Amino acid sequence: MTRIRILVLACLAVLLTVGESMGAGDMLAGFAAVDITPPLNLEMAGFGPGLNRRATSIHDPLMAHAMVFEVDGKRVAVVGCDVAGVTLDLTRKVRLLVEAGTGIPGEHLLVAATHTHSGPAIPHWADWGERDDAYLSGLPEKIAQAVIAASKKLEPMEVYYGEVPVDGIGENREYKNGPVDKTLRVLEFKHHGKVTGFVVNYSVHNVLYSELMHSYTADLTGVGIARVLKDYPGAVGIFLQGSCGDINPNPSKGINFASPQRCEQMLEKLSDLFARYVRQALQSASPMDVKRLDMETKPLILPEVPTDRALVLRQMLLAEQLLKPSREEASAGAGATGGTELPLVAQRWLR
Repeated sequence: MTRIRILVLACLAVLLTVGESMGAGDMLAGFAAVDITPPLNLEMAGFGPGLNRRATSIHDPLMAHAMVFEVDGKRVAVVGCDVAGVTLDLTRKVRLLVEAGTGIPGEHLLVAATHTHSGPAIPHWADWGERDDAYLSGLPEKIAQAVIAASKKLEPMEVYYGEVPVDGIGENREYKNGPVDKTLRVLEFKHHGKVTGFVVNYSVHNVLYSELMHSYTADLTGVGIARVLKDYPGAVGIFLQGSCGDINPNPSKGINFASPQRCEQMLEKLSDLFARYVRQALQSASPMDVKRLDMETKPLILPEVPTDRALVLRQMLLAEQLLKPSREEASAGAGATGGTELPLVAQRWLR
């Protein structure tokens, strides 16, 4: 079996609990957010090669949401960024800036991506969105600013954990009975009974805006959490992506090449449903007795999964069905003008 070595930064913030009552000031936490929305007319990452999909408007701002925890003088930080992915180089730069500005060790900082497909190109994915050097040069500083700001807002916190079963959001896009995330999890932080911040973990692609859309958006989870934050003025909500792999929003087959009208309808519907699950998890959350805080960082080597030839065949057949009108138009154009290429979106399916 062909194998490829992939270096993955896996950071785990561990909250260890004991059965004693939590004393005031046992845990400190601070939250902050910084706008990282790129300039317009940059290419967006995701969906497929050769799309040349550039942003012409902003549906909602892309943010870096940060939290800093402290227990017994030990601090760890997590920042969730509304981008498709982050790189080791970006992470290293942010860690150096944060360590210089706060003293938090670099290995105690997790830089995470929400995996929106309607944000800037960060990793070098060949032909899947051109990276903008000017934007990338200033991005580490902006992300670090969020963490540094959060570190200056440390307050004693009561910590709560909640989870709820989820139905109707995620669907496996490749296998009918393939795995999906059936549980949404939250960590909630309160200062004197007031919600200051919360963290949401769930596994789903942020792709409700299709490849035909040209607006920046944090998509499903970002818009959903923004709805919840209206209930908690001044609070910060952070989304940490799970193992979203082949998990698309439901219905998965209604997402590819969806019209602007359908994209807006699906975003409104599913972000509202997502927000309802987050609210349920927050409202049912139970107190945690946090006595110790730590973070572990380790590299992982992942094997490459062999291509499923049957799956490729199904995708090709689907592509042929989707492209039939485009082929007919192209043939008609060729007869009239001597040659017309298929649109870039159509060419993607034939690669």
